[in-house]
Amino acid sequence: MEESARQTLYSDLRCTPQCFPDDWRVFLFNATVLFSLVLTATITGVGIFSVAGPIVKSTGSVGLLLVYWMLGPLICLGWSN
Repeated sequence: MEESARQTLYSDLRCTPQCFPDDWRVFLFNATVLFSLVLTATITGVGIFSVAGPIVKSTGSVGLLLVYWMLGPLICLGWSN
């Protein structure tokens, strides 16, 4: 692509040349990492908000729910070894 055509493309999009990396492998890696983080955050968020209600009903206490949430990862880390 000629330099003048590139500059026209960038000016039409109102973006600097840094918005479009020349190395597509870097772009694909960053997009994959971003997608993975968003997917993980979504799954975690859904789990936290959908599971809280039944646990509060079964324990009868919000404080005990928070204790379970704090102990859960510690128990999982202990069993992973």
